[in-house]
Amino acid sequence: MRRHAQLQPLSRTHHQTLGLARQLKQGKWGPADLRAKKLELSHHFSDEESLFSSLVCGLADTHPIMAQLSRMIFEHIVIMAMFLRLEHSNSMQDQEQIIALGALLAEHIKFEEHELFPSLEQCCLINSTTDGLMR
Repeated sequence: MRRHAQLQPLSRTHHQTLGLARQLKQGKWGPADLRAKKLELSHHFSDEESLFSSLVCGLADTHPIMAQLSRMIFEHIVIMAMFLRLEHSNSMQDQEQIIALGALLAEHIKFEEHELFPSLEQCCLINSTTDGLMR
């Protein structure tokens, strides 16, 4: 699916992150390996939150897309908390938590790509080839 120009860099990052999620679900990463990815995801999450906040500026708090944005932000917080917990853990259950993180990360990306991004494109972005906004 062709994304709006403003969403394309985020979608490319999602594609790469799905690879990470797949590896995590297979238990191929350890806590030490996650430190660099945590920083990358932190920047990605910040970019998303900043862009999307500007796109929905002026919409009513009751607009349906606001619930999707709230879900996105909540999941960002949970994912980062899982990274932090794993980074500082020496538990024997780390492998289970790493697999759970991979599953959550994959579901989060699917939500953004299949629900949130189409809603943003329909609600806030004119079409997949222009950078204009509509209300």
